[in-house]
Amino acid sequence: VNVQDHRPLITLHEDLLDIISRLVDLKKHEIASKIYPHLTIATRDLKRTDFPQIWEMFENRLYNSSFEANEISIFRHDGKLWNAIQSFQLN
Repeated sequence: VNVQDHRPLITLHEDLLDIISRLVDLKKHEIASKIYPHLTIATRDLKRTDFPQIWEMFENRLYNSSFEANEISIFRHDGKLWNAIQSFQLN
């Protein structure tokens, strides 16, 4: 699901990069210089053979939603799962 207006999220990401890199010990390859705001509705465990049927259900479905975030978390991938390594409250 694409985010309609990326600009606020990209600006937030740029502003947070410098701050977070001082608070959390991240390796250079763990810091994303670009982001692609989106919402994932399926993961890689969706079988390729099941995709056409699932796509048919969603391809013309309209989706509109919003939410207010009060926390941001940093995740690190361990080769299998994404694990939250630190969370920060937003004011």
